[in-house]
Amino acid sequence: MTNWYVCNITGVLRKFASVLLVGNVIIFTLASCVADNEEDIIIVDRLTIESVIVSTYDITSNTTSRHWAYRGEELDVIADYLANLKGSPVNEVPPEELGTIMYGVEVNDGEYKYLLIAQDYAITTEGNYYLIDGDRAVREFDSLSDSLRSLDSIDYLVNHRALSLHEGQWVTDYMFPSELIYEPTQGVILEVNSEVTNETEQLEILIINSSKQAIEYGANFRLEVNIDDIWYRIDDMTTDSGDHPWIDILYILEEGEEKSYTYYIDYYNPLPTGKYRIIKELSFDKIDYFTGYTSWEFLLEN
Repeated sequence: MTNWYVCNITGVLRKFASVLLVGNVIIFTLASCVADNEEDIIIVDRLTIESVIVSTYDITSNTTSRHWAYRGEELDVIADYLANLKGSPVNEVPPEELGTIMYGVEVNDGEYKYLLIAQDYAITTEGNYYLIDGDRAVREFDSLSDSLRSLDSIDYLVNHRALSLHEGQWVTDYMFPSELIYEPTQGVILEVNSEVTNETEQLEILIINSSKQAIEYGANFRLEVNIDDIWYRIDDMTTDSGDHPWIDILYILEEGEEKSYTYYIDYYNPLPTGKYRIIKELSFDKIDYFTGYTSWEFLLEN
């Protein structure tokens, strides 16, 4: 009965091993259970790894430093570590257990693969959590010496959705506030004539240019949520962890014209109850950067 009990405590064995150890038999059983339960975390072919970029995110100071391993012994060491990285699957982890220093890992073995290391956990782009040796991960990543650059912001975290949705509620610890610093553009309207629920697959969005000049914009829309009167970006929090696909194109909408577009909101379902907005950034004709936006707000209730 003791062996069955210990072997069925999955995902937290390493974290609580000191509490569970009672005699030599239990120690032996714990070690066996962890080993049997471990899985490969990131599937890469060691021989084809061309480079590894590690971004160190400091959540408290909102800074990022990047290090790049692409040749010689440094690449060999970090590539061997990642190719052999294993962990025990665990359920969703409360954000407070993830700490304020995280490592975003980008592996190029012919295609790009991503991983986030936070404290004793590895988080995949699919939102799967694994219990790992966090101290060793820190040693491996901190050993990289080639610095690419430092940033006064955190511009990307692997799978924001896994970090920011806990038990069906938004948790803002690792969410980025809206970057819109300009005012809504007068005379440009974004209109949606349908209700949004978690069953809604797509929306028909109408952009109406009632201004006195042509406007320009790209194909992508942004999605944000309002939490405690602050707008947060969630456009990279798709359910399947893949990017919302957009084509790289510039549209021009002349004065007095309107145009309809399809927006596939099912990439984000399900979403918690709350206030959301869809945003289209835009500029006026012959200006090379966005200078304004138009948006449509909606309430989603479950």
